[in-house]
Amino acid sequence: HVASLSSTSALSYAQKPTGGAWDAETIDAYASGPSIAADSSGGVHVVYPASPSGLAYAYRPPAGGWLVANPDGLSGAGTTPNSVGVDTAGGVHIVYRRSTCTGATLYSSCGFSCAGPQAAVNLRYGFKPAGGLWTFETAATQTAESTASGGPGICGGAVTVDVADVPHITYGLWDGYYSGGPAKYAWRLGAGSWSEETIATFTYSFSASAIAADALGSFHVIYGMSYAHRPAGGGWASESVPTSIVNVVV
Repeated sequence: HVASLSSTSALSYAQKPTGGAWDAETIDAYASGPSIAADSSGGVHVVYPASPSGLAYAYRPPAGGWLVANPDGLSGAGTTPNSVGVDTAGGVHIVYRRSTCTGATLYSSCGFSCAGPQAAVNLRYGFKPAGGLWTFETAATQTAESTASGGPGICGGAVTVDVADVPHITYGLWDGYYSGGPAKYAWRLGAGSWSEETIATFTYSFSASAIAADALGSFHVIYGMSYAHRPAGGGWASESVPTSIVNVVV
């Protein structure tokens, strides 16, 4: 399953059955930065920023067409990067960035610009149980005192779900001045409650981040040009990779 953008920013979905040929279709006429996940029943889920509706969520059931909605009810830019994952019960988990400043522009990497003071960038988490409704909460936040030319922000943002259907996220905090900050990992304890750990105290690039869980309870994170591994019950260990990686699969 592939979600891709055309030269005119149209969002397309393509699939290739085993032994078959690629089949593509258009989801939306304009989009950016899509994330995609498939569930065990054959349903496909895509999250992406769309103009002017803001965050868009598209779902295609195993037999049927695409259903597109604006799940958080907010309009405007500032919903990228984003990430989507599906648990064993068919629940959908997403993370994305939002600014509390009216009219803010969030850069695709980390920072944002805003005419008003005391703006903040939030990493938002959304969950939709199978057949249920969306609920949203803030998983992490970064506040800036002066944002006229781009201030501190949240970088990246990715979600995965473990074997117990608990969501885990990774993201970076950008200081806005030295183009770097700590790489973070967090997991959800319950409604509105997250436990956070630092993967690395300072790193430069968060333009892409990814996280995956394996069957042994270990977690694997990509941030910038580094790979980090946390075994079950252990701590984080990082190493450099020879090129910029945007995803990780285990």
